[in-house]
Amino acid sequence: MRRATVSGWESGKTEPRPPERDAYARLLDKLAELYPADDASPVQDAAVPATFTAAPTRQAKCQRFRTL
Repeated sequence: MRRATVSGWESGKTEPRPPERDAYARLLDKLAELYPADDASPVQDAAVPATFTAAPTRQAKCQRFRTL
């Protein structure tokens, strides 16, 4: 299977069909065996800086283009 195929599955653009789905499931199972999740320390979401939480204002966009 191609890298682009797997990328499509992981991004949700497409869904795997047999027999690739079975092979992909085996791969994921084996990876889970080799690299188990550490249940002792759950993954915490990183805080997103306020800079990235809002869309830029029209004024900010215009100002940015004036400086180019």
